[in-house]
Amino acid sequence: MQCPNCGREVRSKNQCAYCGHVFSEKEVTKNQKEVQEVVPRTRKKRNVGGFVWNLVKILLAVAVLFLLIMYGPGLASSLWDQLGFGNDNQTHVVESISEESESSSEGESTSVAVTDSVDSESTDDSNTEEDSAESLESTSESEETEVAEITIDNSMVNTDDYPIINVELEFNKPLGNLTAGDFEFAINSNGSTTDIEDFSLLHKDQTITISYNDPSLQVVAVDNQEQVLQVKSQRLGIDQTVDIELPDSGINAEQFEQFNDTINTHLNDLGEISAVFNDTTADVPFVYDNHSVEASNLISWFVLQATYEAIEDGDFTLDSSITILDDLKAGNQETPVAQAEDGSQLLVSEIILAVVQDHDVSAVNHLIQATGGPNSFNMWAAQEGYFSTKINQLLSVSDNGAISGSFTSAQDIALLLDQLANDELISPEMDEAFKEVLLQTPLTEKYPVGNEQVTRRYELATLDTDTSNQYYSGILETEDAAYIVVSLVTDFSDSEAVVVATADTVLELVTYFETGEIAEETEEESELESESESESESAEQVTIIDETESEEVPVSQESEQTESTPTTGAGSGEYYIQYVENTNENIYLPDRSIVNANGQRVEPTWWYDESTQTYRYRFD
Repeated sequence: MQCPNCGREVRSKNQCAYCGHVFSEKEVTKNQKEVQEVVPRTRKKRNVGGFVWNLVKILLAVAVLFLLIMYGPGLASSLWDQLGFGNDNQTHVVESISEESESSSEGESTSVAVTDSVDSESTDDSNTEEDSAESLESTSESEETEVAEITIDNSMVNTDDYPIINVELEFNKPLGNLTAGDFEFAINSNGSTTDIEDFSLLHKDQTITISYNDPSLQVVAVDNQEQVLQVKSQRLGIDQTVDIELPDSGINAEQFEQFNDTINTHLNDLGEISAVFNDTTADVPFVYDNHSVEASNLISWFVLQATYEAIEDGDFTLDSSITILDDLKAGNQETPVAQAEDGSQLLVSEIILAVVQDHDVSAVNHLIQATGGPNSFNMWAAQEGYFSTKINQLLSVSDNGAISGSFTSAQDIALLLDQLANDELISPEMDEAFKEVLLQTPLTEKYPVGNEQVTRRYELATLDTDTSNQYYSGILETEDAAYIVVSLVTDFSDSEAVVVATADTVLELVTYFETGEIAEETEEESELESESESESESAEQVTIIDETESEEVPVSQESEQTESTPTTGAGSGEYYIQYVENTNENIYLPDRSIVNANGQRVEPTWWYDESTQTYRYRFD
């Protein structure tokens, strides 16, 4: 209240704190009446405009956040490249994708940052106001024009390694991140268009290099033919062509026709066939319907190459130890690695022998892991020019013995074998070691007995009893030449018929290319064969196998055999009496002798395996 004596405002109602004046009751009552004023309370009006504005701000913030999430990374990447800060030195290989493996590995594909795309449908739906519709339509058209402006500025074609073709394409602007699925390639040759299903793609900034096997090689054998490479990318708006002039392949039209006739006569009606035959001195192989298939145990060719390359590079040696892991074992096999204890150690050389001798899929898995794993293997295969060869999962064995988890093609296998035959695969020393271990492969009836032209062979094949895949592949050496043979038969109903037809095909092709004549069965040979079959039925049967595969052959007493069947000896390609090391017996066994590097014929050492009740052989 206000002191009536000094006039100052004080909080006390009894006495002034400044002058000491004591307030009377009358002074207090009067002061309250003068200063007291009643202010009526009124209801605050609702600010509707403010509420709406706050709601609009929230919606705008959400919209901005959504646009940043959807388009921010792409716009930032595009701006980064346009300002010249992109990593010009970054190069990456985009793995090739085949029809068979694409579906199984779809979940493992890497994500793609699309930097030059536009959603035109959203633009069309945003035309609520005329001005804003025109603005959005203009933006959409300009962005679509930018996508369409991605064109091939320059192209370079390299056919030095034909039938492998390398095409370098330089575009007018950087392409951003890519996968193999961003592009579609096809070949138009002599009026026929063939899709390129398997290829490797090397990407650097605004340049890509595609490498592939000429798919027209299996269609027609014509020298100096011209073809057109079609390059398409729906995402990037690319649809252009590149002219390719093929080199003089030197293909003999008569031989090409005979090759096709032989395949059609023996194998074409039995199942789906893909084949390659080649004289190692020729520039171009003969190819019959090359396509990607389940690799089965023939993936071992490539895994063994990668293993010997690792040995050559010093990553490990044949005497290095590898730890056996249950996680890498394939089920349904009683093979050395599959039966080894978890955590035990095996030498690299022992695991290689298990791959070659026993079709040991668990051993293959361990070598894949030892050389870097599946991803590293796939990258290596693409760089080596094996465009169809890849591993998409841990190799496994089904209840019926089918091996799954990898893919390859006849042309990929033939490329490896051709380099191995010419000691150009790894190094002369490693190639020789590779070939020596192949001498321990199991017997297969898919190779014709009595093929007198062949002095030594290096081969891998599926089991003759395999009801899923009947594959044969090998290098067949004669005195004057070496031949590459690859036969891959799938989708058949009679495996025994395919086995016999494969042997007939191999014999006919080698005979024709070696002598220029077709091997024909004479009446005398037919009679001898009938007599041999009759004797076989009456004789005691035993199983003879090189490590895993069984072959039933007639065996009787030595005296009876010498009377009924002449002992033709090593080098004849026929059965004759041979000594079995651990039984001290003379047994009627097939000729598996070879000619060594010094030109001397060497006979194998035979022994009997009690555990499997099979005869096996080795070269000491």
